[in-house]
Amino acid sequence: MTEFPLAVITKLAHFDRVGGGQLVLPVNRLACLVLVGPEVVFDAWVDSGSPLTVFPEKDWRPFEAAVTWRDDLAGGLPKLNVAGGEFPFRFGRVMLDLMSADLRAELVGLEVEAMFPFDDGRLPITLLSLWGGALAGRRLVVEPDLASARLEAA
Repeated sequence: MTEFPLAVITKLAHFDRVGGGQLVLPVNRLACLVLVGPEVVFDAWVDSGSPLTVFPEKDWRPFEAAVTWRDDLAGGLPKLNVAGGEFPFRFGRVMLDLMSADLRAELVGLEVEAMFPFDDGRLPITLLSLWGGALAGRRLVVEPDLASARLEAA
């Protein structure tokens, strides 16, 4: 497949202004579904600023047996700073598939190098990075009016 559509999700963020009133800005996310094995499915956001894919603990625990852990690091568990918190994490690899939100397109058999934090349910959603496997070798295209977004084969 040469194109993989991404859902464009827009929410409004509200910020209090000094002296009263609010600043309201749109926050746009690009989303798809992640499938690991035949039964584990969850939502993910494409995060072009993330160095590696990040699976929250609530998402990775159900497929933990499918992860190839990279436990050859000296000095204990490294720390991940994300979403206003600092969490110990493990590095690992997992095979997954991506499915478009409308269920019409898929990318299958993707090996992903990822971070698996111990976040006690504090991280809300998986972040797919543009590096580390799932999206590598693809170009992210977002239309100027946000009418559509897609991944294209490079």
